[in-house]
Amino acid sequence: MMRLVIVEDEQAFLNELIFSEPWEDWDCMVVGSAQDGLGALGVIEEKKPDLVLTDIRLPGKSGLQIIEEISQRSLDPQPEWIIISGYDEFEYARTALRLGVRNYLLKPLDDDELATTIQRIRSEWKTRREREHLEAALRENHHSTLMLFQEYHLNQGQESHHRYVSQAVAHIHDCYQRDLTVEEAAQKLRISSGYLSRIFKQETGYSFTEYLMYYRIKRAVDLLKDPDLRIYEVADLVGYVDQRYFSQIFKRLVGMTPREFKMTRSDH
Repeated sequence: MMRLVIVEDEQAFLNELIFSEPWEDWDCMVVGSAQDGLGALGVIEEKKPDLVLTDIRLPGKSGLQIIEEISQRSLDPQPEWIIISGYDEFEYARTALRLGVRNYLLKPLDDDELATTIQRIRSEWKTRREREHLEAALRENHHSTLMLFQEYHLNQGQESHHRYVSQAVAHIHDCYQRDLTVEEAAQKLRISSGYLSRIFKQETGYSFTEYLMYYRIKRAVDLLKDPDLRIYEVADLVGYVDQRYFSQIFKRLVGMTPREFKMTRSDH
């Protein structure tokens, strides 16, 4: 549920807002209230709400001053704001926009307009929370098998069997977008597939197939950062014709599905 603080100096209207609106139906919970600016600052700092519904004209400090002061404090995340006012004045609205407030409702409140505003904010809040959760999961998976994957590089002066491995790796890097087998790579190098499999594992720590899989998913991670590419397009670009199989492999190596990973990048 979204945590809500209501700031309104008129006691009767404050009670009406707290007790008459169907907050639970809107997935909201009133966690605090205040009737003046200084009290509002205290309750917002203490309760750390997701949403604040505030009047503009208040004793002590105005609603706009409250918003400005809270924006300068280290609340993380900052709350969303709904301003309610009996004054349809351009200067109020302009100042609210400057402070990043998008929700400005006039008294008397229209229940349908309030419901629409709350539902939109809740949808955005829910999406943001999900994204934060996924980003945390991604950070926790920083040491996943994909993050530990290191591409193989040949050092000059190494023996010939190292060069075979280097050439096989280069073949993967050049052709990972299509079907590849160790047999094809061995034939290209004019050595047996058994010999290539053995030295490849010794040098890279991966089988030929494992290295190909890790390399493909590493490329997929980069491609999924492009908001214009769809998941099935990314799968195809890294050599997977079956999107479902691609998603299974991606989740196993990264710790989340391609869709979840793409969501973590949508604000970047």
